[in-house]
Amino acid sequence: MMIEETGDPVADLVEAIVRLGAFDTTRSPALMTPEEVAAARRTPVRIRHDDRDLILSYSEDSRIFALYDDEGELYDRLDPPGRHERPEAHNACWLDAAYVDLLTEAGVVQDTGEVRDFEGSAGHLVRIVHPAFHDNGHSSFGDFSRSRLGQQCQYGSRYILGRIEGYPALGEGLRFENLDRSDYHSIRIHRDDMDEFERRYRAHCDARLARV
Repeated sequence: MMIEETGDPVADLVEAIVRLGAFDTTRSPALMTPEEVAAARRTPVRIRHDDRDLILSYSEDSRIFALYDDEGELYDRLDPPGRHERPEAHNACWLDAAYVDLLTEAGVVQDTGEVRDFEGSAGHLVRIVHPAFHDNGHSSFGDFSRSRLGQQCQYGSRYILGRIEGYPALGEGLRFENLDRSDYHSIRIHRDDMDEFERRYRAHCDARLARV
């Protein structure tokens, strides 16, 4: 496969990693180069499940994985036992036994060996090792949009860049990830910027109501 060179050695390396998948997802992001981590975060994680090629998403807020099709439609939520009980450790979550092998083979998680009974269902504690889902200060924009803006992700995300008429660009100067991907469910916002984005959104709503 030919990689088109840009003249920027770092950009060329990232492009090569993205195009060839030349990063080892079984390693902790702490042991990966910045270029490898950047490439992994920009590349959708695809999972073969039920004989379908699906995109894996993860919510740091709810600690739940979900699978989407290429149209962005939810295919399956990997709801864990004890879904309301979250591990204290960052980059960890509970998984149903049925999904542990699936995500381990994909290089997304590592099983810690700890198993807990949640009202008759076994929950396996896993570490999240794939950098696309590793907590780096960003959280799911969809969770933020639903809980604090009262907007579904599809509509709340339109306020980030303001590319659709009637939606101002409220995300200017704030930190986001995965804005260049067509899957709006993968967008992440830095937690330190959530209050400011919400403030801008509320101000916009107030100004719109004042004009009515």
